[in-house]
Amino acid sequence: QTLAPATSPGVVTVFDRADVLDVVVALAPSATASLTLVDGATLTARRAGGATSPGLREVASAAEVRSCRDCYHRVRREGFDEVLVVGQASVTVDGLTLELQGGPSRRVRWRVLLLPERVAR
Repeated sequence: QTLAPATSPGVVTVFDRADVLDVVVALAPSATASLTLVDGATLTARRAGGATSPGLREVASAAEVRSCRDCYHRVRREGFDEVLVVGQASVTVDGLTLELQGGPSRRVRWRVLLLPERVAR
């Protein structure tokens, strides 16, 4: 990967990922996290309940999430769960709401670590 113009066809450049934003957040139960980017976009992750958004499909593996659109995959880890979600604007997965407001249109690849109650205290 490079920020400079690529001279080899297999190299990923900043232009190849201009419409993709990778976000990692860890959330305790009932928590909310928010961040405003320099371009005015606001990212918000909230554990507050709600049904999974229509049109958001579950995929079988974490590898599939890297290249899909409007999909998610839940991974059970030792001590916590991890939810990988790709979407635009606002999506809800199993009580987890992820929002992008403002800024340029882009695909957001969320990696959310769902912390258990005992770690949150």
